[in-house]
Amino acid sequence: MIHGDKIADSFPMIKMGPGGLKLAAGVSLTKITRVENPNYIFLDLVIGTNAKPGKFTFPFLKNINLQYELKARRDGKGKDYAQGVTSRDFIYLIMPDRFSNGDVSNDRVAGMRDQSLNRDSVFERHGGDLQ
Repeated sequence: MIHGDKIADSFPMIKMGPGGLKLAAGVSLTKITRVENPNYIFLDLVIGTNAKPGKFTFPFLKNINLQYELKARRDGKGKDYAQGVTSRDFIYLIMPDRFSNGDVSNDRVAGMRDQSLNRDSVFERHGGDLQ
């Protein structure tokens, strides 16, 4: 994401092939996403394993000198500073309402605001349970 005073107006429409636009050895621009707010633009970069640390500019910008710095990798390939994603990083959301309705006596709960029950609609409660 890049932020600035109407920065989106400074980015021309660029036709890119399947590999994107090469910006430096191992660095390619693959997508430019414009949003409603002209002060933001999102650039998708693919950084290959052969990319070298350093600064590079976006050569197609005429009104802006925009540089991107690719920093050197840290030693240890991540094991010294990042643990990676494990099962401890996830929260499981179980929606029994979408299960089979084994106990119809608990379909409507007194005091519960939503008393609808319609298994034919994806937008309404189904009344399923773990029974």
